[in-house]
This record gives sequence, structure tokens and C-alpha cells, in this order.
Amino acid sequence: MEKYVVWGAGEHTRLLLDNFLGLKGHVEVFLDKDSRKKELNGIPVLEPSAWTQYEEFIIVICVKNNFHEIFNELVCKYHCRKTNIVSSHEWVCRLLKEKKIRLNPRCVRLETCTLCQLDCTYC
Repeated sequence: MEKYVVWGAGEHTRLLLDNFLGLKGHVEVFLDKDSRKKELNGIPVLEPSAWTQYEEFIIVICVKNNFHEIFNELVCKYHCRKTNIVSSHEWVCRLLKEKKIRLNPRCVRLETCTLCQLDCTYC
């Protein structure tokens, strides 16, 4: 099973782990600047500088905001290869397409609105 390093151990990551069966099994370690976080769902949370131990892994940026800031920090400060960095959206789509995870929402909410309410990184 291919493992990933996930940048971000916050609410966005928790939502993904809660709503996709099998996603946890694809995470090697979490990186987060909040040094108070030690683990998430039984997986260690390390300081970002620890990523050098996982240089060959693909890094998933799993945050609600600041995707580009974190991307630039990974490339400029930590010298991570751009090709090894993906968004959480790309990650989940890849695993769904390869049928390595399944969607298992805890709740569904329908709203009538003509505006997109998704908070996509790319928008």
C-alpha cells in the first residue's frame, strides 16, 4: 500500500479521515506546526522539519486555506520537489479512482442555492 506524508492535522484532515473508509491506512505520518499535536487517529504528528526522513514520499497538503503558502514553504524552505506535492483533493481523487478508498459520509446536507459552496483550493 502506497503511503503518504500529510501536511496538516486539523479539521480538514479529520473530516477526510472520517468520510473516506481506508484513507487512514495510506498515511505514514502527519506534519503540523502545532507542536501540541502528538498524534491523530493513532498516527504520529511531527514538526514540519521532520519531513526529511520521508523525502521519497508524496506530500499531501491537507489544509482548508493557505495551500499556496505551504506549497512555497515546502519548495523554498524544505527543498521538496514540486512533483512530490499534491493537494488533498488530488490525493482523494487518485485513491477513489484506483478504488483504494471508499466514500462513507457520516451525514449529508442538501441546500438550495445557485452559488457553489465548496471551498476548493483551486477556486
